[in-house]
Amino acid sequence: MDAAVDLTTYVHPREAHAFKDAVTLAQQTGDFTRGGGNLESAVAIVSSAARAALGADARVTVAGSVAKGTTVMGSDVDLYVETSKPVSLQQRQALEARLRQHPLTNAAHVQLKLKAIHMQLLGMDIDVVCASTVEYGELPPADASVGADAALQLAVQALKIWARCATGGARKVPGRMMEALAKHCRDARGSSISSSSQQGDGGMQLFVAVLQVIADGGTQQPQLRAATTLDSAGRTALRARAQAVLHVFAVSRVLLSGSEDSDGGFRTAAEVHAWLSGYSGQAPLVHTHAGVAPGWLFMAPAQQRATDAFFADFGGAATAKDTAASRTAASSSEEWTAHDGARIEALRLMLDSPLGVYTTARMQAPAPGALTVHSVMTEITTLNQHAMRGSKVASKMLIARMMWVDGDLALRNGRADEAVELYAASLRASVADGDPFCGWWRADSKYVECADSVLTRNPNSVDAHMLHAWSFMRSGRYKDSERVLTATIERHAPDDTHGVIHLRMCLYGNQGRWVEALQDASRCAALCPDEPIFHYWVAVGRRNTARPEAAAAGAAQTLSALQRFVAHAPPEGRKVPMAWYDIAMQEVLAGRGDARRGDAKFERARNAVRKAQAAEAVTLPVFPATECEAKDTVLKTMAAFGWLPGDGERIKDLLKRLYLGCGDDVNALHKCGNDAFKRRDYYKAEAAYTKALELAPSHVELLSNRAATRLELRWFTAAAADATAAAMLRPDWAKPHARATRAHLGRKDGAAALASARRAAALL
Repeated sequence: MDAAVDLTTYVHPREAHAFKDAVTLAQQTGDFTRGGGNLESAVAIVSSAARAALGADARVTVAGSVAKGTTVMGSDVDLYVETSKPVSLQQRQALEARLRQHPLTNAAHVQLKLKAIHMQLLGMDIDVVCASTVEYGELPPADASVGADAALQLAVQALKIWARCATGGARKVPGRMMEALAKHCRDARGSSISSSSQQGDGGMQLFVAVLQVIADGGTQQPQLRAATTLDSAGRTALRARAQAVLHVFAVSRVLLSGSEDSDGGFRTAAEVHAWLSGYSGQAPLVHTHAGVAPGWLFMAPAQQRATDAFFADFGGAATAKDTAASRTAASSSEEWTAHDGARIEALRLMLDSPLGVYTTARMQAPAPGALTVHSVMTEITTLNQHAMRGSKVASKMLIARMMWVDGDLALRNGRADEAVELYAASLRASVADGDPFCGWWRADSKYVECADSVLTRNPNSVDAHMLHAWSFMRSGRYKDSERVLTATIERHAPDDTHGVIHLRMCLYGNQGRWVEALQDASRCAALCPDEPIFHYWVAVGRRNTARPEAAAAGAAQTLSALQRFVAHAPPEGRKVPMAWYDIAMQEVLAGRGDARRGDAKFERARNAVRKAQAAEAVTLPVFPATECEAKDTVLKTMAAFGWLPGDGERIKDLLKRLYLGCGDDVNALHKCGNDAFKRRDYYKAEAAYTKALELAPSHVELLSNRAATRLELRWFTAAAADATAAAMLRPDWAKPHARATRAHLGRKDGAAALASARRAAALL
């Protein structure tokens, strides 16, 4: 970071309190877990299942962001299950089965993953984690320092809000990464960040400090890369967002310094929230001497509320004085862009200061992903280029966006009926090929007002009802959206597959209600069998509603729907590689008991991975980066069984060396494991040693080597068992005792570690 510029010194007292108010409101919005006793009820349900599956001594405690007080919208609830002994895989599977059987859970939404059981219960996303397991050892204790430090707590919450907006919600940035960055900055800066009550507990200063570290490339520093689990592209995107947000912060120091209701900082919690989320506002962006700035910076708070629903909704009811000012601002014939020339001149003079040099050198661009005329036109131009090259997917996507633009134009010209028709046509056109576009949402009430104006003249307008429901869904009013969609389908549009039926299916899917989503997807596929995307959603619905007792039949139906989708979908669509990975996953899970080269299921899985990678190569670049759980699962599973190398840098060579290539030769398997260990391919090494031990269970060196491999994987309990077994078979060999020492230390068993260490030392 440039030592001459410390942006935390530009934080003003009043805006620090507004910052605290904005984050607190966001926390209240996300802290749904305590309402109506839901959290206590969830803990009671999980506790009952844990005692039945793991023993009477099992104890469930609340952990994660809820325990630390850093919940925001979208936060999960972490529940830790503590037991007197390490929990085995079979016990965790028994716990999963117990949770599936509870009447308040949907079995399709309870899934055992690598270290946690993920479930949806009482409207919450919950991760149930066993504190000590045979496979992974004992989890590190929860860090209580975040909840004990008010500034750190506030900064972490703000960083979570900021990071979610930075990725557009397409990819979750781990909360622990935000905590690690905030603690690093707090410890590095010490007392230089104020913690006085006059500065909002220091939370805003710490937040700005973290963003400045990220903007200056701090996420590339060795001490922070470990906490930053995102890939290089993800880190670059966060850095660009940090630069854009700090650009607005720096410019606002001058633009708001001449305002009678500001001391040079943000004036209201709504402005802070707009700044945090990168909201550009309904007003056009303004080009200044220091680069682009959002239009709301040039407006009084009353005018913001009068012209932009974002500020009106966030701030709540205005005072009588501000309400009168809002009416004046709304009725004024003057354009809001007639900003104060004195402030612009002050901004020009600021450029010669250290803050100005820092701002113009590092932070010129508006926030990535912000809804601006430039970003819209860039996307349309890119799609047009691909459409001109013959891409059918790009052509459909271009049509959807252009119809929405035409709808906005019609609405501005007072043609509400035409606008509603164009908006609805745009939504229907974006159904195919996994297009994530569903209208450009500006947090504006104009769409509801437009739909209402049409419905007053034509109460049976399906398009107006569809726009109404879409507006409700985008603003989080899911019950209202469902009510409108269901009534419209029943009364007016029972066959509108690309419209209201598809929209209701998306609504159900977003809420995890896969039984209802599958019903609507099946209805769409039956009415319109030539639309490939409907078969994809049928497959997703079947996969998420499959019952354990009918797993084989469910897998067959899922595969059939997926194969029908990939057979007819254009290859450059977003869902095609996801579907191929899903097909591979189904084949792997069905055939993982036999990894021989000639196994037909294995061959089909390998071919599906090939086709998935080929589809990834031709997917349109305009699609946002999204996580594919099926991809992660299939690659990890195949790697664990020796079908794929675990090294992510050699993904292009995955399919050339899927098989261990060692047959049933213990010596060959031993060598294969040793070679993999030297390459740090620990998953493959562990698989090779395990297969060799199935043929020679008392092989001392294999046991010792597998203990070393499991230590690298941090499977401390399993490593301790291997090392102890090797030491018993060959008590005069020091290496197993040394490895047992490390394993016991990982398990936090000091007495056992000391005993093993003494035995190892005696043999040296």
